[in-house]
Amino acid sequence: MEQHLGPFQNILNKVKETAEKLFWPNFGKSGLPDLVKIRLESLPEPIQLEYLEEYESEVSKSRNARNISLVAFVVLLFVSHSWLWPTGIFIYWMHLKYRKIPEMTSRIMQSIQMRYNLKPATTRSKANMGSRTYQSVEEPHRNRARKIVDHYDPSSLSLENLKEGYMVDYDLKTWQVTTVRQFDWDTGISAREFKLVSDMESIWIYLFKEGSYLTITVNKPLNIYAIDSNLETEIYHNRRPFNIITYQSIQYYRENALEGYLFNITTNSTGTKTASWEYYDQERKHYMRIEQQEQKNFRAVVGKIVSPFEFSEILPMKK
Repeated sequence: MEQHLGPFQNILNKVKETAEKLFWPNFGKSGLPDLVKIRLESLPEPIQLEYLEEYESEVSKSRNARNISLVAFVVLLFVSHSWLWPTGIFIYWMHLKYRKIPEMTSRIMQSIQMRYNLKPATTRSKANMGSRTYQSVEEPHRNRARKIVDHYDPSSLSLENLKEGYMVDYDLKTWQVTTVRQFDWDTGISAREFKLVSDMESIWIYLFKEGSYLTITVNKPLNIYAIDSNLETEIYHNRRPFNIITYQSIQYYRENALEGYLFNITTNSTGTKTASWEYYDQERKHYMRIEQQEQKNFRAVVGKIVSPFEFSEILPMKK
């Protein structure tokens, strides 16, 4: 192509470079404007997915429009009279001006808010930066865990009501809750984790919410060196683990990074400063979480996302 364009090749390259800088930086969820990301994280997962589907659709349309406008510009530049060149440049400039990403993402968010009658976000405070679990307006505190009000109905207990000593049936076994832990994140949300024991086997159940949608993962502890021998070094050097981790032939992609305090509710301990990174596989069936406690201790769990209907016969501890 360069042989045909001759001296105009530099012009075309400059136009393409400018287009990439103005219009195509950081596509994907991580490239969304901060205000849109904050609002998106506060929505239930199905609405988040709906937003991202519309976003990807708009991205695809914009890519096609960009390619068409680029072809039109090249045609006007090389097969028309010189007086049409400014017209081609003006067409391409208009395309870049009115189809920038921030405008696109905000427009889709406004559409979603109107569709579901959602109140627009009016603050960027940390307490409003998500609704992944048991929302709270309290700041995390090392000396005490946040108070979580669970809707307790003795005739219909749920996983959210679990406490030390409770019994629950899962995977054809009866398990007893032996440990309850709570994560109080800086974002104004909290999560609960329960250790369940059956005979000589133990698992960890992790509960968090997105709006009214409860997500449950069943996990087992994992030595971080079994994941990757360089994982600890990567965290120390870059302050976060790898973006993609492969474990037992499954690729996990990092999605959430959280900081706050971890409390052992069972022993009524003070909080431990904790950073956490959550990973999911491409189909969002498998789950991994890596924790760094007090800058030196590391913990990892790996498991899967399960349905609340896989649990039954929840019974309180006999007095």
